Amino acid sequence: MRLAEMAGQWQYLRAKSNVFVEIIRSWVTPAAAAGAFAKFLGVPSRWSILVAVVVPLVVELLGYAVGRFLYNHGGVEREYQLALARDPWKRESLRLAAETAKEARAIRLLAAEICRRLAL
Repeated sequence: MRLAEMAGQWQYLRAKSNVFVEIIRSWVTPAAAAGAFAKFLGVPSRWSILVAVVVPLVVELLGYAVGRFLYNHGGVEREYQLALARDPWKRESLRLAAETAKEARAIRLLAAEICRRLAL
């Protein structure tokens, strides 16, 4: 897999879990900032670095894992089905596209029949 494909897959899966990550990020961001200032509160440097760097990184990786889980177990497909059910414009567009394809097949069959008769 090329680097661009891997980056695209990462971004796609990460975006699928964005709702869950945003819930957690609302409290992780202040915790990370507190970790950066923990040195001034007398906390050893290694613990402040742990809070400031590792905790947000773990949350982002957890977001990727949730996105991967949703993708592998049909959550993404279900999400698109629900979005389609709520969008009447898309439903109508898909219905018209299917109707157009059906008419195009009928025209193609009719043209083939005409050509066959003319050839005889």
